[in-house]
Amino acid sequence: MPRTRSIADTAVLDAALELLVGEGPQGLTLAALGARVGLSASTLVQRFGSRAALLEQALARSTTHLAASPAGAGPVTRAALVDWLVAMTRGMQSRPRLAGHVALLMEDLRQAQGRRGALARTHVLELRRVLAERLQALGIADADRAARLLEAHWHGLVLQWGLGGRGSLRQWMLNGLEELLDLLGVP
Repeated sequence: MPRTRSIADTAVLDAALELLVGEGPQGLTLAALGARVGLSASTLVQRFGSRAALLEQALARSTTHLAASPAGAGPVTRAALVDWLVAMTRGMQSRPRLAGHVALLMEDLRQAQGRRGALARTHVLELRRVLAERLQALGIADADRAARLLEAHWHGLVLQWGLGGRGSLRQWMLNGLEELLDLLGVP
């Protein structure tokens, strides 16, 4: 009879993502992850096959989770749109944490072929689709174009803040998003 797993694979993958963000790709060793979740490195190899396979699954889980993040329930308002976009910076509230997310992106870009690349593209396309839907509901005529610009601006604001923006990331995002929405004429 097989033994019952004391920790779910999803919990292991979440811990791997946390290690990646906190320590960078070099910090994700099977020994470090094992110590964090209370499993041996050999158990991790049995479950996932290798560090590379575990990394692949962790990044795929991250991308799938991002793609599934809801745009928020309730009426479509400019404030709700901004709140949703600002909420997407969760976990990036310090420069070291942001650097960890950038390291994750770099790792994903190195492996942009195949399944992970498809998941990343799915995330970006889903984000743009939801943005376009929301912008159209707000009366923006060329909502697809505005969504592409808003998505690019969101990414740019995150990086700008990381490179020397003042104050909190939340406030930086609020100010920058409001500025672009004013320019686009979003009511």
